[in-house]
Amino acid sequence: RYRRRGFSLRLADLAEYTKALFATRQFRLAAATTALAVIATPILLTQVQQHPIAPEIIEPTLASYSAEVGKTVTVTLSDGTLATLGADTKIDTEFYPDKRIVYVASGAALFEVAPDRARPFSVTSERLTATALGTIFEVRNNGGVTRVSVAEGRVRVKHPYMLNNEPTRLITDKELTAGEQIAATQTRGLRSIES
Repeated sequence: RYRRRGFSLRLADLAEYTKALFATRQFRLAAATTALAVIATPILLTQVQQHPIAPEIIEPTLASYSAEVGKTVTVTLSDGTLATLGADTKIDTEFYPDKRIVYVASGAALFEVAPDRARPFSVTSERLTATALGTIFEVRNNGGVTRVSVAEGRVRVKHPYMLNNEPTRLITDKELTAGEQIAATQTRGLRSIES
């Protein structure tokens, strides 16, 4: 009997303690936090599923073309652009879904650009970048001087502004039309030249 009575007293004490615990501010805060977590978890999981963690990486289409000393070569690039490479010329291409980039490492190349408004066509040589606006144009890299000549259409040419023979963050920008040409040097930057 004594044991049963003691057990009953302990149950009564436990009931009183539990009742007092429910009445405390800390318990109400803990209960509210738990309820919020239960409600918020499905919403957060839905948001995570809608937004992938890592964006898809799109690899460019790469290609290289060259012409030997004493030979001229005409090639069709993967976008349909015709490129005529002068003797001892090397170019590299990087074509993406939203842009087309050609690097003229050395020599001269004439481009008859395939129209594609969704993918601008740019040619880079040294620090100069020439972007076709529907055109035929040549980029020539020779002895530290890069020259752009436009045969048809328009070309936008950009080059860093040079100060004390060093490039700055400022960009010199010029639009050329058919029959115009421009040159850039490593020390003086972009300079208009007569046809």
